[in-house]
Amino acid sequence: MNLSELFGANATVSAGTLQIDLSELATLHGFDGAIATITPSQIFSLLVKQAVTTTAEKTLDPAYGVTVARSFDSIVERGTDSHIGYGFAATLYAPNTAATLDPDSVI
Repeated sequence: MNLSELFGANATVSAGTLQIDLSELATLHGFDGAIATITPSQIFSLLVKQAVTTTAEKTLDPAYGVTVARSFDSIVERGTDSHIGYGFAATLYAPNTAATLDPDSVI
């Protein structure tokens, strides 16, 4: 797995800072709003869609330490509004000796 598979082709890490090209992800995943006013929830949804696109079929590939796949959607009443909750299952893979999730152990 490489950085671009989870964060887009132009993603980089330099001096401990992750840089993601939101315009690229927006184009790939159908975001039509203005990048200048994108919300944190919208950014997260782009990252989830990118992860699903590149990892959902990789659950048996030992090179992938993270996979994200669609699960179940549900209708949820939130306050006085009805929303659809889009379900996703994220799985992080580590050696079978880890008792709890330790980011250092994720493949």
